Amino acid sequence: MADLEYWVWLSLAFEKANGVTDEILRRGADPEQLYNERGAAWLAAGDNRRLRRPGLMDQARRIVERMAREKVDVLSPENPRYPDRLRHIYASPCVLYVEGSLDGIDDQLAIAMVGARRCSDYGSRAAVQLGSDLARAGAVIVSGLAEGIDSFSHSAAVRNDGRTIAVLGNGIDKTYPAQNKALREQIVENGAVITEFAPGTQPYPGNFPLRNRIISGLALGVVVVEAGEHSGSLITAHLALEQGKDIFAVPGSIFSPSSKGTFRLLQQGAAPASCAEDILEGYLDRFGGIVRLEERTEEDVPEQGPAEGISAVEQEPAGLSESALAVYRMLAGQPVTMEEMTLHLQKPVNEVLTALTELEIMGLVSALSGGRYRRTPIR
Repeated sequence: MADLEYWVWLSLAFEKANGVTDEILRRGADPEQLYNERGAAWLAAGDNRRLRRPGLMDQARRIVERMAREKVDVLSPENPRYPDRLRHIYASPCVLYVEGSLDGIDDQLAIAMVGARRCSDYGSRAAVQLGSDLARAGAVIVSGLAEGIDSFSHSAAVRNDGRTIAVLGNGIDKTYPAQNKALREQIVENGAVITEFAPGTQPYPGNFPLRNRIISGLALGVVVVEAGEHSGSLITAHLALEQGKDIFAVPGSIFSPSSKGTFRLLQQGAAPASCAEDILEGYLDRFGGIVRLEERTEEDVPEQGPAEGISAVEQEPAGLSESALAVYRMLAGQPVTMEEMTLHLQKPVNEVLTALTELEIMGLVSALSGGRYRRTPIR
């Protein structure tokens, strides 16, 4: 068994997801032996040059020492806690940096939820409802900690005491986007934040398509909540299909550009997902002892639309500030936390808090358990 520093050295040598490491692992090559022999005859000349780059081992040793100090696990494929689900994907990570715990993930129903960063109100409500119901049912939510659908999905799991795993497109020592720092800390309490990228790696755009194979690799099914025609979420769906995973898509409006990607997936055979039951029913035989379908309580049921003949605009109360009106409109569906409001509305926390206070004073909003808010029905 090779020391951990040799696995980190191997990951640094090839930097990004690379099928060469699959061949190394398939042959059972020992990273320590590769290091000592400065490569292997069966590797291409360019790959051997990568392994001989100066300074890599010193960098690897510094990383291992730093991660030990910061209590971040570094898992190699030789570690029994390395997820078996990731051993069989293309470019299986040489190392995983883990904050929190991945223990037991191979025995749990993990569902990936992905979608647009600039999601619509409909998309955010769908992510919160599906994420909440899946978490309450016992599923693990896997996503990428990005803005939009990712954040709403993670938040929904956390809010319902569920387990969620965030896969980063940067080093474990960085949080991107920065406003998700508090959410990240909550995720770690009952789940994990993981990455294959070495500490110090910036969130370069090219990293995110690479990390998507880990998101789909950890999950048994991938739910695309909302996606435009050229959304990166379609890359995740494509990777999931190659990995033999189930693909679900949330139906959206035919008039919305944000639904063109999900509409295409449905055309190509993805299963429509309008509720958690649509997703869970295919897994009950395998995870019946873990997954439980529960009826929603009255406070979890989204507000009904306006009565027939009355428009939504006519039901909106008069005299609200611009911020209060924006918050009021966002609370048209399921209960939402203040953190979710700030993420979706892209407003400072103090501005959202002032708006909530205004709405509460007017009797338009009620606070619920778990830091959630909902509209008080107009009578």
